[in-house]
Amino acid sequence: MMRIFFHEGQNDMQYEFKEVKPDLFLLSHGKAKLYIDKEKWPQGFVSMKLDYDYR
Repeated sequence: MMRIFFHEGQNDMQYEFKEVKPDLFLLSHGKAKLYIDKEKWPQGFVSMKLDYDYR
């Protein structure tokens, strides 16, 4: 498994990849917390979780 973390300001993203063949990784899970325009919604954010299944 391989993980990538990204942080910018208040935004956070995490992605996980599974190795399906030697040196071939596919996205298996993603999670993000993204803050929206603070002038319009000072307390708001979007939180999402994504799971991927390749068949």
